[in-house]
Amino acid sequence: MLDVLTGELIGRRPIVTGGDFNAWATEWGSRCTNTRGASLLEALATLEVELSNFRTTSTFRRDGRESIIDVTFCSPSLRTDISWRVCEEFTYSDHQVIRYTIGQRNPVAAKTGRIQERQWKMEAFDKDLFVEALRPHSDAQNCDADELTEALTRACDTTMPRKVEPRNRQRPVYWWNESLNALRANCNRARRCFQRAKSTDTREERRSDLRVAKAALKHAIKQSKTNSFKELYLKMKKAPGPDGIPNAVLKEAIHAFPDMFRTVMQNCLSEGHFPDKWKIQKLVLSPKPGKPPGDPALYRPICLLDKLEKLLDRIILNRLSIYTEGEYGLTQRQFGFRKGRSTLDAIRTVVETAQKASKHKRRGNRYCAVVTIDHRSSAP
Repeated sequence: MLDVLTGELIGRRPIVTGGDFNAWATEWGSRCTNTRGASLLEALATLEVELSNFRTTSTFRRDGRESIIDVTFCSPSLRTDISWRVCEEFTYSDHQVIRYTIGQRNPVAAKTGRIQERQWKMEAFDKDLFVEALRPHSDAQNCDADELTEALTRACDTTMPRKVEPRNRQRPVYWWNESLNALRANCNRARRCFQRAKSTDTREERRSDLRVAKAALKHAIKQSKTNSFKELYLKMKKAPGPDGIPNAVLKEAIHAFPDMFRTVMQNCLSEGHFPDKWKIQKLVLSPKPGKPPGDPALYRPICLLDKLEKLLDRIILNRLSIYTEGEYGLTQRQFGFRKGRSTLDAIRTVVETAQKASKHKRRGNRYCAVVTIDHRSSAP
């Protein structure tokens, strides 16, 4: 393993490498240097790297025993800028979490690296106030798509406060809550009590307490993931697009000022122009059940579009359907993306064709072939 590691890294600069080498050496705080430690130091000497560990903090803890067997090395050019620490947060492993950063983050880049999602607090939505805020913009005769979106945004800002992103850089996962915080703190407390136990009887008692605390946290995390995903999935059909304008707001605006929207949509059709602003999509990855972790096929991509874009899509579809569903329109064998047709209709057609072919004994259509194509796009 060391030969492969050094073979891959030799000649590369700069380098950061680390792992659970299960090796002892006085260089990183062990009582002595064993054979594994000597081999590791000898192998990494060819890479000209320096140790990044803090010698006073153990990285492995079990049954009251502690040791430093997880080590990190980096190039000398990075040594002065690296910040390496062992975290005390709870894990299901006997190894502690190790976090390190290299250099200092650029606050401007960190702030602008992620696009701020525009959302409002719908619980504060006032229908009458929204209509009055939108009224001054409803008399525009040549309103375009950008101006319409801007008018709706200003009316939303007048009616509702915006949702504020958390100030911490690391956003919590969608399924985490205060109850899980308390259970994790309980696990940390039980683990510390177990590690500090002296007698055998006390250690076994606290081991049992730790096992119960771990099981409770694991069960609560699983249940929270399930419940949160169901809520996320149910809200997916009502989720707004990149403009953040909620469905309820758009519905009230169309009901109050239909001419305002009619003008914009008719201009788009007359000019044969689809606004670029409405072509922007928001990608949401929905996990598929039963897939192994790390598999790219684990997620189902869902693209959220602005509701104004969907409104224009519906208008275009209604006008095209007169021709596509007419006498000289699409073939009857086209099932996808058509109203009143589904995959079940296609499967039924295949089954009926196969049944007809199997009934002909000596002549006629005695054979039936089925060809299926599974198209999957892959990155180059």
